[in-house]
Amino acid sequence: MLIILVFASVKIQRLENINSDWGASYQLLQQDYGDSQVLWSEEREQWQKATEGRDAIIEWYKLQPPKVVTQEVPVEVIKEVITEVEKTVYKEAQNPQSLEELKVFLVDDDTDSHIILKADENGIVQFNGQCEDMAFQLQQRADDIGMKLDTEILSKSDAIKWRQYIDGDVYSLGVNDGHYICKAVIGNEVWYISPENDKIWWVYYLD
Repeated sequence: MLIILVFASVKIQRLENINSDWGASYQLLQQDYGDSQVLWSEEREQWQKATEGRDAIIEWYKLQPPKVVTQEVPVEVIKEVITEVEKTVYKEAQNPQSLEELKVFLVDDDTDSHIILKADENGIVQFNGQCEDMAFQLQQRADDIGMKLDTEILSKSDAIKWRQYIDGDVYSLGVNDGHYICKAVIGNEVWYISPENDKIWWVYYLD
C-alpha cells in the first residue's frame, strides 16, 4: 500500500512539473507575441512617417518653379568675303568696258527670273515665253545704267548651233522663226547673251 502511494505521489509531482513547464512556455509565448506586437506597431509607425515624408517631398517639388538649364555650345563663325567690283554708270549708253563688268550687271539683273509685261491697247497682257520680251527688257535694263546692249535674232540654224547656251527646244522653231538674244561689244570682241539664263559666249572679233 505504501508503494502505491509513493508511486502515485511521484506521478502527481511529474504532472505538476509538466503543468508548470507548460505554464512557463505559455507565458513565454505570450511575452514573444506582445513583443512582436510592439515591434510591428513601431515599424508601422515608422513606415507611415516615411510615407508622409515622401508625399511631402513630392508635393514640395510640384510647387517649385521649373529650372532652366543652360548649356554653352561652341559656335563657329564663318566670315564671307565679298569682292566688290566697280560698275561704271555712263551718262550715255556705252559698250561695257570689260567682260567682268557685263557679268556683274547680269548677276544684279533679274530678267532671267522676272519679266515685266505691258498690257496692249485693250488692256490684255499676253506672254507665251517669248524670247523677244526678255531680250528687250534686258536691253532696257542695261540702258538704264548707261550700258549699251543690242538685240539680235538668231536663225533656226544659228539657234541649233548655239543650243547649249539657249533654254528650250530650238529644234521646234519653224523654218522662218528666229530666237531673240542680246549682244554686247567689248573692245573688238562680240559676245552673245541669252536673256533667259544669263549665259554668255564669245562669237567673233570685229577686226
